[in-house]
Amino acid sequence: MEESPEEECIELLGENFTAIIEENNWNLACLPHAPTLDNYKIGKSLVLSVMAIFSLVGNLATMYSIHKSKQRRHGHIYSLLYHLSIADLCVTFWCLVGEAIW
Repeated sequence: MEESPEEECIELLGENFTAIIEENNWNLACLPHAPTLDNYKIGKSLVLSVMAIFSLVGNLATMYSIHKSKQRRHGHIYSLLYHLSIADLCVTFWCLVGEAIW
């Protein structure tokens, strides 16, 4: 006996599902319920936010220190570190903050 689309979703995902069936084609899409905000996700967001704050403070301090240094004009390493701090700030805001918000 062939399973109905609803039974197929229950078998795949358990009781926590939403079945969408197109009326004419009987194409089945099993969709889980929307994500919920639980303690794990709150903790993850807090940890990522703290990491982003430390990254912001550390990289800004590095950039300020290099900018105020008199050796920055003569040292290639200082230029490299300055640009790495800028790149790290970009990663912080595009990845860490984005993931924390998501």
